[in-house]
Amino acid sequence: MSLYERAGVKEFWIVYPEGRTVMVFILQNESRYGRPEAYTDKDEIKPSIFGDLSIVLSTVFKHTTGDNEHTGDEQ
Repeated sequence: MSLYERAGVKEFWIVYPEGRTVMVFILQNESRYGRPEAYTDKDEIKPSIFGDLSIVLSTVFKHTTGDNEHTGDEQ
């Protein structure tokens, strides 16, 4: 994380597929990461660096371990 801070990486994510969660770290004004924002598979993320992008995490985690639900819309 300190390497990312020094390099000025504006945002990075840590994804936990088994827990179906995402931690989002955003570089603050003082060039340090604040407390991460936590998201689950029930959330939608709008990355700060891409204005129009929205990611529905239920779609991302749809086929992760432990997901036995069949929705019928697999391709």
